[in-house]
Amino acid sequence: MAVYTMLSKHVGKTAILVVLCTFLFYEAFVSDHGFGDARDIASRGTVDRREEIGNLNAASDLYGLGMRLGLYFQGLGMILLAGRPNKRCGTGLKLAGGGVGLAMLSSWTIFARQKLFSPCEAALILFLISTAIIPAELSLFNPIAIPGEGLGVLLLVTVKLWLHISYFWTFAELYRTLPRLGTPNRIFFFANVSINGWFRKLMLAQLSLALLHVPSLVYIGYGLGGIAFKSWLERTTELSDDDRREFYYRSKKYNNVRGKLDAIANITKGLLPTLRLSDTQWLTPDEMDSPLPSTLQKQLTAIPGAMIMDIVGLPLITFGFTIAIVEKTIVWNHLSPVMDLQSPGQLIPLVTGIAILFNGFVPVFRTCCLSSTDDSSEHEEAPEQQNRESSEAGDVEMEETAGKQDGSHRERERASDEISEGSKGNEEGGESPKRGSIEMREMRGI
Repeated sequence: MAVYTMLSKHVGKTAILVVLCTFLFYEAFVSDHGFGDARDIASRGTVDRREEIGNLNAASDLYGLGMRLGLYFQGLGMILLAGRPNKRCGTGLKLAGGGVGLAMLSSWTIFARQKLFSPCEAALILFLISTAIIPAELSLFNPIAIPGEGLGVLLLVTVKLWLHISYFWTFAELYRTLPRLGTPNRIFFFANVSINGWFRKLMLAQLSLALLHVPSLVYIGYGLGGIAFKSWLERTTELSDDDRREFYYRSKKYNNVRGKLDAIANITKGLLPTLRLSDTQWLTPDEMDSPLPSTLQKQLTAIPGAMIMDIVGLPLITFGFTIAIVEKTIVWNHLSPVMDLQSPGQLIPLVTGIAILFNGFVPVFRTCCLSSTDDSSEHEEAPEQQNRESSEAGDVEMEETAGKQDGSHRERERASDEISEGSKGNEEGGESPKRGSIEMREMRGI
């Protein structure tokens, strides 16, 4: 009941996200796979009899069913892990995503240079590689998961650059130089569109605007790799205050237009700090001397489990849209990927993806359960804490009162002893003890 109450508070924030992701997954896996148009099926049979469609090796090794499902499960699990900035669960995601992307991009480049697949296959494989890069990039700005991740950061930045160049190469040249291999060259963009038409121009325009993102990716991404390498050389598991401040401002400049313009200006001046371990020359004096921002401190504190959907919302939408592009492109081009999940080439990535997905769901479930348990225990312990504090306050007051009474009693005894000693001295000296006895009576009366 407590878990349901906690999750119901975030229904308004996540309703649009859930509906949109459900629509994208439905479009990707259900609409054409289970209820395809009879004309598509008939035309597919006609094309199959006429010539071979697509490349068989690519259909097996690069976009087979087991390969695709494994990457989807792996990406979803990595998004769930990367969406917990207060934990070190993001550790290793950059290396894992970058490694998968590097392996697939290497194979893709060989196929493209030898002209072994069609333009639509080239595009869908690049979109498929993006499913492994999206969650890895999400973990790039988690300060807790950065120490010791220098190799992963550098590998991820390299793969991002390679992927961007491959996209540009595909829609600028490969669309007309690669053989069609019997495919109609259709792709999904909320509709069945042609790769050679306005969609290609739209992609070129988007990729051209993304060139503004590339310099900042190089300048700032490799700088973050330098911070990670520095922590590895120093054998520390946490960033120092200076490194955290530098990490924060690099992340801030990475995610706004000013940071991209600053990166371009610095590259033009030849100030690219690709191999420097700690470079803060480009920070302003105010930024250098300022304390750690409160937003960075908030990232290092615990977050409720129900807020995970808010953190990973945009990457999850992008992830679902990319899956829809891949699946619809396969269907509309009548491609025949390998469907045999018993073959090692399909079973190995599938099992790996399932394991990573399970590893991503376990911390989310545990966080939700712990947060609900903590809320209920706090409500139950609140009255007991108040009673305990009030009783402790009463005990303290009683002790203070008793202490004051004891102190005054000791002072009276000390004064009476002094007076009695003085009276004895007076008697020995022959003086009258009348005055001393009067003072003793006054003290006792007090």
